[in-house]
Amino acid sequence: MKSFQDRLFKDFDVQDVKGRNGKTRRGYVYVGDYAVWNLRDDELKRHKRLYALSGLLMIAVIIWKSLIRSPINSSRFVGAFTLLSMAALIPVVMGIWGFVRAEKKMYMRDCVQTKDLILWGSTIFMILQLATVFMGIVYMISLGFSVWSLIVTLAGVLLAVMAFIILKAQLKLTFLEIPGEKKKEKERL
Repeated sequence: MKSFQDRLFKDFDVQDVKGRNGKTRRGYVYVGDYAVWNLRDDELKRHKRLYALSGLLMIAVIIWKSLIRSPINSSRFVGAFTLLSMAALIPVVMGIWGFVRAEKKMYMRDCVQTKDLILWGSTIFMILQLATVFMGIVYMISLGFSVWSLIVTLAGVLLAVMAFIILKAQLKLTFLEIPGEKKKEKERL
């Protein structure tokens, strides 16, 4: 079994690198594969804006929804699913942050990791928000209806829809693989 360091640096080779002062030193140089998003520049900027706006809006809505003084927020089941969905929102935000600040050409490992974080995080977040909405409806049917409970439930629907939009955009987003130095050397041999 490979060690953690071997897996972490599998796409890097130790080579002589020239520093700013002109001296050479030993350093890690990336020789693995690259990935390029399969979009034109304007489409990529539009995707980045969509992700950033949706992520910020999701954070704002879930915080706002959680701070409303409502009987539904006092419920154990609704509160538990809301808390779990807050935890599921963290990978989504991390993936969106990585996607928004990434260049068009990036390391293959980073591209796959970003794509998976957004894909799986938004899926889990959407499922948890739908569970929150379901529990909210059950709460309102069994224990009584209030306007604030309805607003909290509708905010959960809005969050689930935003997670679904990010999920659909992520499923359409593809990337192209650009071979790195290691593959080029193997092809030459």
